[in-house]
Amino acid sequence: MDRGDDLRIGPVADTEAYRLLKSEVLGSQFPWYWREPHKQAGFPLHCHTLIERPEAGLRVPKMSSPFAELAHDVVLETCEANGVLVNSILRMAVNATERRSGYKTTSETHVDHEFDHRNLLIYLTDADGATVVGDRRHEPEVDTAIFFTGSHHHELPTTGRRIVLVTTYI
Repeated sequence: MDRGDDLRIGPVADTEAYRLLKSEVLGSQFPWYWREPHKQAGFPLHCHTLIERPEAGLRVPKMSSPFAELAHDVVLETCEANGVLVNSILRMAVNATERRSGYKTTSETHVDHEFDHRNLLIYLTDADGATVVGDRRHEPEVDTAIFFTGSHHHELPTTGRRIVLVTTYI
């Protein structure tokens, strides 16, 4: 199991694209889709898929949201600001989680794809609920990004909603 030695924390690029995406995602008109608990999550969440994972049928990602290009720009600007090279984005989604009675409070430890890839999380709200990579815990902070590889799990926030832009890439 990856011990989380490559967990890296950095700022989100404070650009016009980021401010617009954040405003849209946190706005009252952003479309959210309910997801029942599944193997990795273990708890329900609201999700908006921007780019579908390549495992779903074809071995290529598919843009599935009118917000995908804006999120793409945000990811590339944030990666550039942190000196991170992105060759190709594999998957992107915005997830919203909150504490719910009767469900688990942590996800299963998992990897997002069954092949080599990297992960980027951009925290859009200031809610707690750690992301744990290997042996390292990261408490989220609004407008920060974490980059990592390997096994990880997420804890639900104790109050409020945690909204995160999730990206996998190579």
